[in-house]
Amino acid sequence: MELQKDYVLTNESVDEISEKVTEFLTELKTERRNLLQIRLVLEDLLLDWQDHFSAETSITVRMGKRLGRPYIQLELAGEAYNSLTKEAEDFGVYRNRIMANMGLSPLYSYTQGKNRLLFKLKKPAVHPLVTLAAAIAAGLVAGVAGLWLPDALRAGILDHFLTPIYDTFFNMLGAIAGPLVFLSIAWGIYGIGDTATFGRIGKRMILHFLGMLYLLCTAATLLSIPFFDLEMAGHAGSASQLDSLFRLLLDFFPSDIVTPFQEGNSLQIIFLGSSLGVALLVLGTQTELVAQAIEQINLILQFLMELISKLVPWFIFIVLVQLVWSGTLSVVLAAWKPLVVLIILSAVMAAGMVLLASLRTKTSPILLLKKGLPTLIIATSTASSVASFGSCVNVCEKKLGISNNITSFGVPLGIVVFPPASALCFILICIHSAEVYQVECSVTWFILAVFASVILAIASPPIPGGTLTCYTILFMQLGLPEEGLVAALALDVLCDFIATGINMFCLQMELLIQAKNTGTFNAKVLQRRS
Repeated sequence: MELQKDYVLTNESVDEISEKVTEFLTELKTERRNLLQIRLVLEDLLLDWQDHFSAETSITVRMGKRLGRPYIQLELAGEAYNSLTKEAEDFGVYRNRIMANMGLSPLYSYTQGKNRLLFKLKKPAVHPLVTLAAAIAAGLVAGVAGLWLPDALRAGILDHFLTPIYDTFFNMLGAIAGPLVFLSIAWGIYGIGDTATFGRIGKRMILHFLGMLYLLCTAATLLSIPFFDLEMAGHAGSASQLDSLFRLLLDFFPSDIVTPFQEGNSLQIIFLGSSLGVALLVLGTQTELVAQAIEQINLILQFLMELISKLVPWFIFIVLVQLVWSGTLSVVLAAWKPLVVLIILSAVMAAGMVLLASLRTKTSPILLLKKGLPTLIIATSTASSVASFGSCVNVCEKKLGISNNITSFGVPLGIVVFPPASALCFILICIHSAEVYQVECSVTWFILAVFASVILAIASPPIPGGTLTCYTILFMQLGLPEEGLVAALALDVLCDFIATGINMFCLQMELLIQAKNTGTFNAKVLQRRS
């Protein structure tokens, strides 16, 4: 349906046009921030026309949809005058950048003595939960239906089509993951403003991450023991186990700058990013050019990550088809106990974080759950914290009201330093292996399992499959037989989906708690229902 109305261009009519445009955009369910920016841009253009043309000039405003795409058109008779080429007094050079960031495509034309400005708006977006649900359903249906295909044909599709696409997607994520974490942490530390603020917020954040991580994993481990039939022993652990853990801590420091990015060593990347950020913070104005370059490159990487994230529903479809066709689901289901325990304890862990955040901020736990759900679904569906990075930042800032000073530093750092469910996954698979192979478990054994699992969960790359290389180290330290690695690796494939989703969900609640503790969140945004 198209709306059309003629106005005499005065201050009053500019206000009236703005109100009509606001009503039109509200019906389209435009985000409030974009709605206000569009309104300000249109008001600026209308006032510019009013200044340029004579008083009492007539203007025609049309709003509606063409081929399903909303549009707003302004039409004014008179000499040719393209207001888009003029720098606005209120916005300066930023007006066109604002419109570009909102996805507007303003077009100016002059025909039959009339100036026309046409704004093509984005089509109303499908809710991400709907898209994800459709991808999951389609993947399961296609996977089950594909089991009727001849084995040779199914293997050919897997080997020559689905697997290359799967590998390409994660190669793209892997190429961006390391630099994104490195630059985000460096810029986040620099963006804190001064060394005093960093000492107050940065150190507290890291210590809070680690303290909460060990608390959650220790509590979950104690709750998991009754589910398994274990050989309990009273002897202490060996000195070699303690020496191996000490070497893990020393590996935090890289031997060179390039290798951590090649190997995806998250601990070393964090160390390098933190070192650069602190150096920029201390040197201040002496490194402004370097800081600007880091900011711009970081923006480019975040933009690329947003583009890659648009492929997530297609990737979910491929992953589910692969799991069904490769028989991974059947292998994993045979070792059902750690999977079921992980689901139960992960739910308890997430509920505990929601309850804690609810008590600290005096917000309904149902509202917090609803706001954190999109990131949980994306992370669970893809088993990639990097793929859900954009959603996590968006939820933290726009839904939970957390300050950018916290998210710019806390989200990339928390993705690596705060993986409670991934650490729990390591612990449960080791306990399951100890049950199967009758390995004696002492108090020291459990302490080492928790400590090593947390360290390795932090050290593993934040992409699917990144945890697989850690099991060899864990099994060696805990005295578990190597033949158990096959079942552990197969089980980890499915557990990683659950763990990644819980990690990202708990990270949002943890950042909200930290924002409350430091007074860096907007209570009005948090309480808003939409």
